[in-house]
Amino acid sequence: MSTMMIDGHPVALEVDAESGAIRGEFLDTNGVVEFYAERVGDLEVEGRASLEIYEQACRDDGKAPFEHHRGNFQVRATPELHRRVILASRLRGESMNSYVVKVLSASVDRDIDSSPPQ
Repeated sequence: MSTMMIDGHPVALEVDAESGAIRGEFLDTNGVVEFYAERVGDLEVEGRASLEIYEQACRDDGKAPFEHHRGNFQVRATPELHRRVILASRLRGESMNSYVVKVLSASVDRDIDSSPPQ
């Protein structure tokens, strides 16, 4: 999957097998916002137009257009992984939360940095 940013919003891109057009989908919205372009050069124009329509619809409906993240979430893991995370955090003299945040942050940064160029 290729990605790009449009007005600060991440977009996933893929080729639609049926039409051959490039399909874009915003990744940080509270609803599905997608668009199609025949050429790479048209992606930003089409994406901005779809985003503008979506944001207007959200204003009309009194809804928030973009996801709000509280900064906490629950993770389910095996008891063995849980035990190992506790052990690793203790070996580093950190709380489990601090350790998990550092490990996740490093992993996410690697994934984002290794995504195809925008």
